[in-house]
Formats: sequence, structure tokens, C-alpha cells
Amino acid sequence: MSAPGHPPSLSTVAEQFLDQHLPTPFTGRLLVALSGGADSTALLLSISETAHAGQHPLEALHFNHAVQDHSDQWQTHSQQLCDSLGLALHCGLARGWSRQQPSETELRQARYDWMNELMKPGDALLTAHHRDDLAETLLLNLMRASGIHGQRAIAPSRTFGPGLLLRPFLPLRRSRIESWLQQRGVQWMDDPSNRDPGVPRSFIRHQVIPELQKHWPDAAESLARSAELSGEAAALVDEYCDQDLDALVDPGQDALSVSGLQQLQPARQRAVIRRWIQRRGFPAPPASRLMELQRQLSGDGGLLIAWPNCELRRYRDGLRLMHPLLDIATDWRVEWHRGACELPAGLGRLEWRRLSDNSLVDGPVPPLSVDFDPACSRFRPAGSARTRTLKNLFQEQGIPPWERVRIPRIYRGQELIGLGDLLGSDSLAQLQQETQSRLVWQRGRN
Repeated sequence: MSAPGHPPSLSTVAEQFLDQHLPTPFTGRLLVALSGGADSTALLLSISETAHAGQHPLEALHFNHAVQDHSDQWQTHSQQLCDSLGLALHCGLARGWSRQQPSETELRQARYDWMNELMKPGDALLTAHHRDDLAETLLLNLMRASGIHGQRAIAPSRTFGPGLLLRPFLPLRRSRIESWLQQRGVQWMDDPSNRDPGVPRSFIRHQVIPELQKHWPDAAESLARSAELSGEAAALVDEYCDQDLDALVDPGQDALSVSGLQQLQPARQRAVIRRWIQRRGFPAPPASRLMELQRQLSGDGGLLIAWPNCELRRYRDGLRLMHPLLDIATDWRVEWHRGACELPAGLGRLEWRRLSDNSLVDGPVPPLSVDFDPACSRFRPAGSARTRTLKNLFQEQGIPPWERVRIPRIYRGQELIGLGDLLGSDSLAQLQQETQSRLVWQRGRN
């Protein structure tokens, strides 16, 4: 309890937030995103002092962006903090960047992608965004010509990957967080980019907002409140879009109906598409990509609209959303004699599963070979008296063109006996009967 007339401690703020936003029952982990700076340091400390930390596993996540000379020092500091609290720290390291100095958006996306991969169903990821971040993000998004969803800045909670993303410190100002740490004698790391006027967020923080406060002392608070009001309006838009999506999304294919979209006014089209992308957990497209999508939707052919970490493609009346497809080497081929067959380009693996209990056959398997040879164009399905073109078979199955070239061709000797686990020949059926097992394609992300 805080003393009369004094604001509650950060631990109390965190406890009350978790009481309100964690589902009941909560069976996952509390994962705190820890950079080593003041905000995330205070968040980890405050969460560790709540009753929730005693009831649920508490762990920290640190992502090393590897773009500054002192990046390793941040990781060391974070590890020392977790060691002092007796908490596990998971560390990730950025892979090579496409350019020397990645943008704030690229840094954030890499960080969140990594954290998403670490999360398990039911986990809650906690980040240390606060009220000043609301104000800064609103101004940044206004300069990017963002719509109402950009103007709402940061939501206190939302779904993220297989769990939740929570931000307990949104009601707090940066000054209060740092004061709490100073009173406790806690050290933190300072990022020099936070003082670099060449960094857009730093420029807004140290030059734009102070100038606004000379005329409007409560400017930061007013901006934060405006972001919250925009969030309320955005939530209403999402509610209407969800009603449209209930009618436009084919749940079996997870595809968005193009003909249905074409019946909507342009602004409503864009809102529905944005909401669909958000619900699928992909990054929002730039406005220019949405406009190009609308232009291509007016035709009846295929389309491909891409932006970082995302692609939109069309097949027949369905708009499909996916991760970017990785290339497959044209000469990829493997002999398969034992265990599972690992496929390239994120396509998963092929397995033999016993018919008796569906367990994995991890020993010797029937000698086969696998490739993705596009020259292979004909196949005789089980029960058919003649061969058919793969094009016709794929069309009958409703398989889009970009997926057809990514279906593994399975051979016994020179005979094509299977296309993944989608189509099999009489020879494959006989082989499965002889081995009392079945061929299974465990699909990957692509």
C-alpha cells in the first residue's frame, strides 16, 4: 500500500495491471523484455516484487541488436541484473543486417520476431513502454502520415504470437520511473542514440516536445491522451471490420474473398485488409502498398504485394497472406533411407508414421529420393488408369501456383510415387500397406 498522498509504487502499479489484464486462470510464463535501460530495468524489478512472480515463472528476454560498439555491455549488464534476482535470462543475437545502420522499425521487428519464437502458448510478454513513449510515438506516426491506427500509438494489451503482449507502465511518466530507480540506488545503461538528434525519436524527445511544452506545459500528457482517444476510435473501426471479415474470410483456406472486397468502398476495403493483416499477426503494410493492392484487385489475375516480413498473393477469389517464400535450389535432391527427411526453405520435413499408434519411424525407412524438379509434369494417382498432368491435378486440388513448385516430389527408383502427402500412387499405397506406416508431410512456416 502507498502512503496517503503519495502515488503507488511501481510494484503496486505492475501488480494492479497484471490483476486486471492476465487471464484467469493464467498458466503461462511472465516474460519481461529487458534491454538494460531504465524503463525495462524498472519493469523487471517491479514485476519480480509482485505476487504474480511467486505464482508464475518469471523470465527475462534480452535481444542483442549488434549495431553498437557497446551492445555486448548491455547484454552483460542484463545478465548481472537477472543473476542478482535469481532469474533466467534468454539472449538473442541479431543476424546480419541488410545495411550498415538498420532503421528503428527494422530493429524493433527483429526483436519482436525473436521474442515471438521464444513464446509458448499462454505466455505473457511484458514491455516497458510508458506515457512519454505514447506522446513520442504519436508524433512519429503523424509525420509518417499514419491513419487512426497509427495515431492510437501503443495499446496496453493485445494478442501476440501464441500469447499476450502487456505494457504495465503506460500510465507512468519516464521521470517517475527513473526517480524510483534512483531512490533504490539501481544502476541502468544509457543508450547514446537516445541523445542523437539524427535519430527521429531522439529529435522528438529532446527538441520537439520541450519546445511544445514552452507554450503548452502539459503537451506530453495531451499527446498521450490524444493517442488514447484515437485508440478508442480505432477499436470501433476494428469492431466494424471484424463484422465484415466474418463474411469475407474463408476459414478453411484462411483466404480473404476478392469479390467480397470489391463490393466495398475503397476506404472500407483498406480498413478491412489492415484489420485482417493485424489479426493474422503480420506487420501493417505501408499506405503505398495498400494502394497498389487496391489497384491490382480491380483485375482478375494473380497478384503479389510484398513488404518486410510479409507477402500478399491471390489465387482465384482468395487473397492469401504469408511470410516471404524462400528460394529452393534448382538442383536440390536428397536420398532418403533413414529417419525423417528434412526439406529446404522452411518447408518442414517428410516422415513415416506407424499406422498402429502414429509414432515416428526413426530407424531405416523404404529407400526413396526427394526433389522439387519442375520438369516433372505428369503423375498417375492411386486408382487411376492413366497419367495426368500435375497442372490439372493441382487445379483440381485448389493448390495455388506458388505452392505447386514447393511440393516435394517423392520417388522410388525412377517412379514418381507421391507429391508430399497430398497425392499418392498405387505404388505408394502398396508400400504403406507393406510397412504398416503412412507418409506424412510435417509442414514448416513456408
